[in-house]
Amino acid sequence: MKGIVPGIAITLLTASFSNYGAEIKSLGACQAKGVIQVVCDVKNPEDMVLLPSGKNILVSQFDNVENAAPGGLGLYQIDKKQFSQLFPLSGIGTEPQLADDRRWGDKECLPPTKQFSPHGIGFVKRTDGESMLAVVNHGGRESIELFRVAETEKTAIPEITNTQPNKAAMENQVQLEWRGCFHLDKDIYPNDVVALKDGGVIYTHMGVPPEYKNGSVYEWHQAQKDPIMLPETTGVLLNGIQISPDEKLLYINYYRKGLVQSYDRATQKITAKIEVPYPDNSSFNRKGHLLVASHDGSFDDIQKCMKMAAGETCALPFSIYAIDFDKKVKRRIYANKGEPMGAGTIAIEAGNSLYIGSFKSNRIMIVPRAKVPGGKNKSAFWHNKK
Repeated sequence: MKGIVPGIAITLLTASFSNYGAEIKSLGACQAKGVIQVVCDVKNPEDMVLLPSGKNILVSQFDNVENAAPGGLGLYQIDKKQFSQLFPLSGIGTEPQLADDRRWGDKECLPPTKQFSPHGIGFVKRTDGESMLAVVNHGGRESIELFRVAETEKTAIPEITNTQPNKAAMENQVQLEWRGCFHLDKDIYPNDVVALKDGGVIYTHMGVPPEYKNGSVYEWHQAQKDPIMLPETTGVLLNGIQISPDEKLLYINYYRKGLVQSYDRATQKITAKIEVPYPDNSSFNRKGHLLVASHDGSFDDIQKCMKMAAGETCALPFSIYAIDFDKKVKRRIYANKGEPMGAGTIAIEAGNSLYIGSFKSNRIMIVPRAKVPGGKNKSAFWHNKK
């Protein structure tokens, strides 16, 4: 049975699924399809995180790793159904230098330029009470950028000293303040990042293109000079990474191997392996299960998507899996082929919907939960397989 790994018991709640064999093309205008809604005028929403209020989603608008074009960090307000740009704004590159006691990174690391091009992002509520967003940046340099996040439901916006609020940020009461960064070695090609409660970060290195061999996971803390490679994490084309709420386990997506692996930070050992075709980014749902976006085409299909022009939306079929690592179980909870969006990379559960981003799209999908007559579960997400 697909999903069985020697030495580790894995039970599938669904049958195996083969590739769709869909034509890889650019989809049409940004519009809803049936019960599935879309958020338009977004640039490649490759990664997303849900903020603690449950009302706001931060969005990383990604271009590509090589010759990266400028991207940005956006905000989707669930209640208002409104998308807006948060960073960069008009003052990019002109922020005053941070005092050392306010800096979350290398003293020598300057603010990003207009080339800023984010990839994976990770959010954490730090032990010092601050909220931090870590961002993989390919624009102008390979770096991890660190932002303070201010989110409040009060009328007054918390004071942010070195960024320029826009109207949408004021209305939504969410702002980003650049607080520092650290540079990566020239041979490191980062993909995704998780933020730690002590202010550190852990990120995936995809490996050196074009083969992307010998990728691995690195960990960095403010007090140390250089990031440290984590033992037993080496692979080909590492992609998304997630961390358990207690920060004991990492969940690492090995894109070319088709594996999601759990990694014990204390023992520095892989504790479980679950097969998922081309796993991209991941998040946790309300049950604490890992939601993993998976691409259902071939690697050649994926490459065709990447070569599409800016502003196009690729039709690459994708699935969303829910993984319970305690029980070593995975379940396919959503699948999409064709309209309204392809090439899904991240699924965020908020309220009764999944919010799905993509590495080649001008939109975000919103998939509602639906009751299943006679099903064991009270509800499931709609499937769009036709």
